[in-house]
Amino acid sequence: MDHIFKRKSSGIWYRKWQESDGEKPAVKSLGTKNKERALRIHHQLKDQKERETVGQSTPARVITALQLPLSEHLAAYLYEKEKEWKSEKHWQVTRDRIKKICAEAEWKYIRNITASSFRQWRAKQDLSAKTLNDYLSMLNAFIKWMIESGYVKESPLACISNLKRNGHTFERLALSPAEFQGFIDSIKDTNKRLCYLTVCYTGFRRAEIEALEWGDIRLSSNVAYIAARASTTKNGKEAEQPIPNFLADSLRAFKPIATRQTDPVFDVPTIEVFKSDLKRAGISYKDAKGNRRDFHGLRKMFNTLLQIQGTAPRIAQELMRHSDIKLTMGAYTDTRMLPKYEEVNKLPNFLGVHKTVYKGEATGVQTTGEESTKLQTQSPQVANEYGHKKTFQGTEVHERKMVLEVGVEPTRDLTPTRPSTLRVYQFHHPSANVKQGGGTYLCRAGGASGKIEKITPRGIRDNRGGIP
Repeated sequence: MDHIFKRKSSGIWYRKWQESDGEKPAVKSLGTKNKERALRIHHQLKDQKERETVGQSTPARVITALQLPLSEHLAAYLYEKEKEWKSEKHWQVTRDRIKKICAEAEWKYIRNITASSFRQWRAKQDLSAKTLNDYLSMLNAFIKWMIESGYVKESPLACISNLKRNGHTFERLALSPAEFQGFIDSIKDTNKRLCYLTVCYTGFRRAEIEALEWGDIRLSSNVAYIAARASTTKNGKEAEQPIPNFLADSLRAFKPIATRQTDPVFDVPTIEVFKSDLKRAGISYKDAKGNRRDFHGLRKMFNTLLQIQGTAPRIAQELMRHSDIKLTMGAYTDTRMLPKYEEVNKLPNFLGVHKTVYKGEATGVQTTGEESTKLQTQSPQVANEYGHKKTFQGTEVHERKMVLEVGVEPTRDLTPTRPSTLRVYQFHHPSANVKQGGGTYLCRAGGASGKIEKITPRGIRDNRGGIP
C-alpha cells in the first residue's frame, strides 16, 4: 500500500503507505494542494525508499540526525539515561565529560566526530590513563546509543583503544593513627574537623559526604548510624552505616538548633584546602615515589584501622560497602600499617636455643654451651604451663630474669614454702653432671626490682628446697 489522497476539508494532499504487512499504515501530509506537485513528491519519496532498501541512499532519519546539533542528541541521550541510571553522580559526570570533549575537540555535529580529532584531544590532556579511558568509555556509550537509534551506522571511534596502564601511576596512602591525630589537632574549624572525622569513621566517599543531609543522620536511636540514600551511593543501594558513640555525641553538639532535614551537614573542603590542612600538620601530600595522601585516602585509612584491630573480613567488607572482598583486603588496606613484625614474633621458636613448652609436654628444656646464657624471654605459653599470668608483671619479673641467667625454664615454683617477699624457683639443667646435684639450680629473688640474690648449683635435699 502506497498512494496519495486529498482531504476535502483542507484540500491538501496526503501520502498513505505501509512499511510491511501487518503494520499500521502511516499517513503524512505532502504540504500541497496541487495534485501534480503532490504526485512528484510522492514519486521522489518512493524512489528514496527503494534506494535506501538496496543501500544506495542515506535514510531520511539519518539525514535529519546529521543536520541536528550534537548538543541536541546529547540532551536526548541524557534524558533517557536519567530515568535508567540509578546514580545521579554518574549521570552528572557523563554529561560534564562529553560536553568537555565536544567543546574542546570542536564537535558541533555528528560528522565532526572522528578518530583523529579524538586522538589529538587526548594527547593534550594532563590526565591519568584510567581517567582518559573513562572518557572514552562514556563517549562510546553515547555513540552506541546513536547507532541503536539509527542515526549512524557505525562508530567513528571503533579503531580507538584504551591506553595501557603500566601498573598504578601512584599508590593511595592512608594516614597512620599518629599522623591523623596530629592532623585533626591542627584543625580549629569545627566543620572541617568533624567532616574529616566522619569520613575516617565511616569510609564515606567525597560524593557521599557532600550529599549528606541532617535527615540522614540518625542520632536518636540506641545505635547511632548514618542512612546512606541510594541516590548518593556509588552502587545505588541504601545502607545503614553505624558510627561510634563519641562521634554521634560530637555531631549532636555540632547540629544547629534551627535546621531542616534537607540541609547539608558539612561544607566539604576542596582538595586544595585538604592539601593546605595536611601541610599545616607537617604531612606531605606526596611522598618521594609520587604516592598520595588524598581525601579518598581517609576511606582507605578507615578500612586499614579495621584490619589492624582484627575486624572479621566479612564485617569490614560490609562496612566498606564493597561488592568484592578483594577490594577490601587488597586495594583498600594500607599494608605499611599492619603489625607484621609483632605477629611474626608471636611464632614458636624451633631453633633449639629456646623451645616453647606446650600444654601436656615436659617442662625441661635442653640447651648447650653458651647458648643457655643467651636465652630469650620466656614465652606466654611457658608461663601458662606453670599457671602464671601471660605477661611478666609484678613478681613475675623475677622469673624472667632468672630464666635469662640460668638458661632454662623453671621446673618448679617453690614460692608457697617461702616468705611472701621472696620468689623461689627450681631449675633443672640436663647437661650438668648428675653427681654434682643432677644439674639442679635453686634461685631466690626478692624485692619489687626482681634482683636475683642467689643462684646456686647445689642439689635440693628436701621438698622445701632450702637455700644454703
